[in-house]
Amino acid sequence: MERVAKVPKGAFLPPPTVDSAVVRLTMRPELQVPAALRDTFFPLVHAAFGQRRKTLENALVNAGILGGERAAVAAALRAAGIDPSRRGETLSIEEYVRVAEQIAAG
Repeated sequence: MERVAKVPKGAFLPPPTVDSAVVRLTMRPELQVPAALRDTFFPLVHAAFGQRRKTLENALVNAGILGGERAAVAAALRAAGIDPSRRGETLSIEEYVRVAEQIAAG
């Protein structure tokens, strides 16, 4: 993501209380999620963001990931190097891929 220009609040009617920006999004040439993990990755991310106020462990357990088994979910997160008390929105794509690998492994 690249900021192209600032847009002052006075450019809008009625003017908002914050300034805005024009940004450029550049597509990455390669997919960051291996094809073999997509069936695990996308439900995982959906579950993590479906209950954003919950810890990652609780959100995944409540969504039935790994059969909703708390110990299995916590073990998969730890094996991926993720603290189970983190929230879903704090993970990078790479971290989600690591968790998906652990979940797919069983």
